[in-house]
Amino acid sequence: MSVDLSCYSSDSVENINKILASLRAQDPELFDSQYLVYDARVANTIHKDIAAEYQFNANSTFLVSLNDKNTANTVRFVADRLKQALGRDRLLVLLTNETVI
Repeated sequence: MSVDLSCYSSDSVENINKILASLRAQDPELFDSQYLVYDARVANTIHKDIAAEYQFNANSTFLVSLNDKNTANTVRFVADRLKQALGRDRLLVLLTNETVI
C-alpha cells in the first residue's frame, strides 16, 4: 500500500515551489530520499472540490509520497514540517487523500 500526502494550498504554485525547493535543500535526506516531494501545480476542479469538502479553498496542489517504508512513522512529522514552512492556515494535508493530518 502506498502512503501519500495530498497537499492543497491557498498559495500560488510559484510560491509553493520556492518553499518546497528550500525544504529539499535544507533536508535532502527527508524530502528527496525518505519522501518524494513533487512540484506544485494549479489545482483543477477536482482538487478544488476535494479541498472544499474540508472547507478549504485550494489554488495549488502537490503530492508527497513515502519512499522509504522504514520511515512510515514520520508521516505526521513531515506533515507538520510542511505546515510550518507553508503556513498552517494555508495548507490542507490529507493522508491518502481522505484523512486530515
